[in-house]
Amino acid sequence: MDGIAKNWYSSTLSDLGLDKNFTDWETRMREAFKEHGWKKIREAYNFRYIGGPYVDYVLRKQSLLLEQEHTIDKTVQINLIVTGLPVHVQDKLDRSKIDSIEQLLGELRKIEPPPQKKNLPDTETHPRKVFTPAANYEQKKPCSICNKLGYPGRFHPEALCRNRSSAEHKGKHIKTVNNMELQEALNESITDQKKLKLLPLITFGVIVNEKNECTGVYDPGANISFITLSCVKKLKLKIQNSKMTFRTIGGRHGFAGSVKILLKVMDSEKEVEIFVVKDEDFKYDILL
Repeated sequence: MDGIAKNWYSSTLSDLGLDKNFTDWETRMREAFKEHGWKKIREAYNFRYIGGPYVDYVLRKQSLLLEQEHTIDKTVQINLIVTGLPVHVQDKLDRSKIDSIEQLLGELRKIEPPPQKKNLPDTETHPRKVFTPAANYEQKKPCSICNKLGYPGRFHPEALCRNRSSAEHKGKHIKTVNNMELQEALNESITDQKKLKLLPLITFGVIVNEKNECTGVYDPGANISFITLSCVKKLKLKIQNSKMTFRTIGGRHGFAGSVKILLKVMDSEKEVEIFVVKDEDFKYDILL
């Protein structure tokens, strides 16, 4: 309680004290906060029935009348309430049988029409329509870009796929790193590959930037090529940031970055951009 109500309570408490009964407090409060205009009176007296149950209208109008004048006569209440009903409803009420609000409610319940039920269509005469897809209906297919990146079950147009640029960027780097000329040169060193069920790992010397020799290994089943972080530090190469990731049997991992180097394997020499990985358990410098 705050504001004017708090101030009224403090002043009234000082004047009446706590010994006075509730009637005195109620009379003092009504005198202090009563409506001095006619707006509430007009709303209460002019409130009329518009729709809905008759009982709701009667109780609402009675409440409005008592809020403005709690000592209003019962007969006056009934007259004001009834005159707010439609004329055809008033004519159905017997005034001699209504001496209280309860009796008025009882008479109104007798003449109040039952609630109307919506007529549901007969399923025999009006069978339900069965949905049939249009001839040009095209079933949604999952996004192939997200599916390749390990996110299956995503249904959206590939033109609006937010992973599209990442996939194109990833494909571009893989194509650059896995240089076909280097792979063809290494494939020539495998004798009679068609008769082998499992291709062996081939180790070889790699010349980096025309002067540094590193140990390389060729894995025909690898989809990417990389250089170890320890080798990069040893050769003092400049690492570029990369947000690309790769997947192994142990899960998905992130690259430490990428470097641009000049590789020479056997008689083939090519400038490539290659990924950098941490080499906790890898004993070679470069994987192709």
